[in-house]
Amino acid sequence: MKNSRAPSSIRALILLVFSTGITAAQDNWIRVTTVRVKPDMVDKWRGIYKNEIVPAYKKARLPSFAVWRNGPFGDIYEFTLVAPIEKFAQFDAASPLAKAMKTEDRLRVEAELNHCVAGALSVALLSQPDISIVKEGAAAPPLIMVQTVTVAPKNVNAYLAFLKEEMRPVIQKAGVDVWLVYRHVFGSEGNQITTIRSMSGYSELDAGPLTSRILGPDEAVRLGAKGDQFLDSSRVVVAQYEKEISYGRIP
Repeated sequence: MKNSRAPSSIRALILLVFSTGITAAQDNWIRVTTVRVKPDMVDKWRGIYKNEIVPAYKKARLPSFAVWRNGPFGDIYEFTLVAPIEKFAQFDAASPLAKAMKTEDRLRVEAELNHCVAGALSVALLSQPDISIVKEGAAAPPLIMVQTVTVAPKNVNAYLAFLKEEMRPVIQKAGVDVWLVYRHVFGSEGNQITTIRSMSGYSELDAGPLTSRILGPDEAVRLGAKGDQFLDSSRVVVAQYEKEISYGRIP
């Protein structure tokens, strides 16, 4: 695939890690590849993943693979591809496609994908299981809300503590099924943190901010101000799950 710097709307989505099922949050790594597909190539790109890439990944025993797409806000041609990193040593070995396909078939598929893609970026992200929330038996939601923040390097630990001590209790009280926290590590800015919250539908946006619903407007403003003191920037995106070209459980 061609490489390019990911715009902020891509970076805001690189923590989308749900798949067809969800297990308890663990201390793990994931590889996230954000791709911008050429507008006239979306159907072909999807078809390649459905008919060739996903079957090859399953044959190579890649345990899970999830794809998400920007909703009505942002670049609708951006897709986010997520797979687990079991060990970094896996990158010393042959790729899943190389394991599952004949060389001529792999080269053909890779060339077809390159023709469909305008740019791509891969990063490695580390979970924060002591902060995250995953209800037992929670199903992958149709939508997720993703907030990616950039903090001063000196404030990273303080912001993580804020999420654990101040935000996590609110999320729990709200009864949210899934709330995940990841730190950006390889291939990304190390002072970025992303949280992902499950949503049942866009109608949730009509109810206003979750903190206001649980705490009331005054206390929500106080909590927001406390968190904002750590932030240099923040971006919120809603993303839709691509069930047809995803499989497995959360990495």
